[in-house]
Amino acid sequence: MSGLRKLRVSLAGAEVGTLAETPQREIFFEYASDWIRDGFSISPYHLPLAPGLKQETTGVFGGLFGTFDDSIPDGWGLLLMDRFFGARGIRPETLSPLDRLAYVGCGGMGALEYHPEIEGGRADRQWMDLAEVAAQAERIVTGSAEEALPALRAAGGSSGGSRPKGFVAYHPSSGRMSSDVLQPGAGFEHWLVKFRAKEDPEDAGCIEAAYAEMAKAAGIQMPPTRLFDTRAGRFFGIQRFDRKPGGIRTHTHTFGGLIHSNFRHPNRDYQDFLFTVFSLTKDFQQVEQAFRRVVFNVIAHNRDDHVRNFAFLADKNGRWRLSPAYDIVWSSGVRGQHNMTVMGSGTPGTGELLKLAEDAGIGKKRAKELIAESMEAVRNWGAVAEKFGVSRKSQQVVGTTLLSLA
Repeated sequence: MSGLRKLRVSLAGAEVGTLAETPQREIFFEYASDWIRDGFSISPYHLPLAPGLKQETTGVFGGLFGTFDDSIPDGWGLLLMDRFFGARGIRPETLSPLDRLAYVGCGGMGALEYHPEIEGGRADRQWMDLAEVAAQAERIVTGSAEEALPALRAAGGSSGGSRPKGFVAYHPSSGRMSSDVLQPGAGFEHWLVKFRAKEDPEDAGCIEAAYAEMAKAAGIQMPPTRLFDTRAGRFFGIQRFDRKPGGIRTHTHTFGGLIHSNFRHPNRDYQDFLFTVFSLTKDFQQVEQAFRRVVFNVIAHNRDDHVRNFAFLADKNGRWRLSPAYDIVWSSGVRGQHNMTVMGSGTPGTGELLKLAEDAGIGKKRAKELIAESMEAVRNWGAVAEKFGVSRKSQQVVGTTLLSLA
């Protein structure tokens, strides 16, 4: 897959620009003239809306600008993508970022689409048996070399994160589920369903559902969530905020992609996050909402809080807002540390949270109120866990780590 490559980038049916790769694997992007006239910057910090060729030179994302790297899945989605290419005799190490974007095509997160798509990259619509798909996902994640079923590949080939998961179209009235997330038909909703990773307990989905309930109680803006009951277990689902009824897509940019920070290399502080929220949205209420998420992550022991687990949404006029929260669940972190530090600390407490609030312009009294709201929500862990069927063992494991701030 060598030689000059070009991909057209579009958003909501309009051409945004062109990605090009030279034989030396240098990657360039150029906005389309009509998009410069009528559109907006799809990545305000690194891709200003201006004519001319643009090249990303830091190498953080292999030569891609962060907004395009956001389209490429990590972990689970990348594994399925590699299986697809490997089954066709193409070694994953020979693939360029543009090859992977061509595979993603129209099926990625957010609203950006890439043309032409790789032939066969997007499987045809499949009615899904969630239990069957979950069973194969668990076999693959534990080492099976089998190629993914079309329904699993279609659902999971563009989703990020290390845990196996899939984008699905779900019809709440009939209970039917489809892998067709582009044109699922009337009455279907767009959901992401998470399966179990190798190290996950049987009730992993129940734990995440309980965490979503606590996060809502703490004032955090969450999409609708639910548990899907199958003969293979209960799986956590969260409604996608980058899709609306009628197939309308919303341009989505992760925090890491926006500031060009790779989540695999933890080097960011929540100061950076709150500063970016205000810089991008110019809305202090959204800064408070972001602070709520920091506080909840600290108190509820969500230490997998990396830069790709926060995102921003742009409307058609290029106005940005903080996305609803996602990937909020108990996690121990690497060496017991938060991925993003709070005022330099990987194991922060009240002092660091209050300093962060002060740095962000949140008064001490208001910061204490927000901390108290999260503490009250987390105190209900036992009752919420019972409600969602969390096992006694998991209740104890999680409960002993929840932080009671002085």
